Amino acid sequence: MPLPLEREAIQNLTEELEVIIAAHLAWFKQLNRALVCACEPPAADLAADAYLRSPFGQWYYTHEAHPLAEYPAFQELAEVQQAMHNAARLALLDIIQGARPFPDT
Repeated sequence: MPLPLEREAIQNLTEELEVIIAAHLAWFKQLNRALVCACEPPAADLAADAYLRSPFGQWYYTHEAHPLAEYPAFQELAEVQQAMHNAARLALLDIIQGARPFPDT
């Protein structure tokens, strides 16, 4: 299904996504530091609504009339992003409580 966007809208969306991806990578590095070094994580990462507080979450959930909203893959991002932040929050809580998370076997 082709995107129903003009060239300029596609360019703007691409630029927004590049910024959001860079911000997400910075968040991921910070998460890894907190997990590996048992550093104090940001309070926002411990919140039940952490997925709303991240740069990607702010972009995804506050973007009015998003041009990709009708696409199932874009809609599925919400579920994946919420699950990722919940897993990160639980791992951080384990670190705070002195436990090291182990992968499910």
